Amino acid sequence: MAALVPVPLQPFPQWQPLLPNPYHQLDQVNYHEAYNHCLQCEAEAGTTVTHLMFARCLGYLILEAPTSAGRDMISDEILECKGNRDDMEALAQLYIHHLLRLCE
Repeated sequence: MAALVPVPLQPFPQWQPLLPNPYHQLDQVNYHEAYNHCLQCEAEAGTTVTHLMFARCLGYLILEAPTSAGRDMISDEILECKGNRDDMEALAQLYIHHLLRLCE
């Protein structure tokens, strides 16, 4: 059996603005709506770095999820926040502290 070779992780694109919504509003409804919530939070953040980071964290988690099951899960969690920025930021903090930091 071949040895597994670790794949180097790419740095999290926290300084990259979110891309326009790539998800089709009729075929990928949950992804489209969840990503729109992230775009809205990013727009409302203005120049506040922390708020930008939280919005982008969730948006990039949708975009970069390695499987559709992962994309479904993060989209569902974002939709449960119902566009509430405080709830979305708490969700982003959870992922930052318990998922992304593990990759550092």
